Amino acid sequence: MSGTNGILLSNGLAKMGSIANVLGGSFLAGLLSGASPLAAAEETLPTGQSITPTAGPGAVFNSLNPGLTDYPDFTAGQAVSSVVSPDGTTLLVLTSGYNRNHDANGKIIPRASNEYVFVFDIASGAPVQKQVIQVPNTYNGIAFSADGTHFYVSGGKDDSVHT
Repeated sequence: MSGTNGILLSNGLAKMGSIANVLGGSFLAGLLSGASPLAAAEETLPTGQSITPTAGPGAVFNSLNPGLTDYPDFTAGQAVSSVVSPDGTTLLVLTSGYNRNHDANGKIIPRASNEYVFVFDIASGAPVQKQVIQVPNTYNGIAFSADGTHFYVSGGKDDSVHT
């Protein structure tokens, strides 16, 4: 569904180094680490993070548009995982699912049918998309190295790990 896929981020929460995670498959919302400024509907998960059905104060919705030349209006769906860098300045959002584009005969166009890692700068609080990395296949796995100099993405059915 073009135009409905995206990420919901809170300016202040991103600055605090919080993370967003998947709720429903078409947007990310309010999964936070540590203390939270959110209201009463918040629940603490076994991981120590908390979740709420409402967006945090100052939250904004950003479409996950990978900038495909032949499909400028395409928005990626299935944002399944996210991670914040150890220094709290970069947010990575991983898609995994069926981000496919088809030709007039219904055949998949490989160069326009990938999964994506969206790279956001969150150093100033307001998320700014800096880069989109195409990955042929993924699954839920994404993690930064301990020193934050690189990250890893699972290769899904390809049984690989991208660095």
